[in-house]
Amino acid sequence: MRLNIFILIVTIVLIVACTVQEPPKEEPITTGTQAETSADQAVDAVTEASPRIPLEELEKHNSIDNCWVGYEGKVYDITSFFGQHSEKMAVFCGTAAEFSDAMRGVHGQSKDQKIEEIGTYIGYLQ
Repeated sequence: MRLNIFILIVTIVLIVACTVQEPPKEEPITTGTQAETSADQAVDAVTEASPRIPLEELEKHNSIDNCWVGYEGKVYDITSFFGQHSEKMAVFCGTAAEFSDAMRGVHGQSKDQKIEEIGTYIGYLQ
């Protein structure tokens, strides 16, 4: 009986020991200009690599079957979104300021990230 209890206790200790994980090692905190410079360089690289979409090009994509919108200086293709949302939004296809105003008027700031989820990023609006 004692042997069974001993084996049970050893088994439990081994199971617990095997499942305990080491805490992740902390990365050294970089302060000051080095971290800011790296982040700024990453943003600049993405910005330079992204296509520039003239307003005239955005305005050509103005139907439910081909709908681009401008939001926060970026252009998104939201054509696939019309299966989930009212076709009344089609009036905003090919627009930037009008779409942004309508989006904020209905949703406020609460849906700012939603456009990135529903739309395909095309480039920056010129």
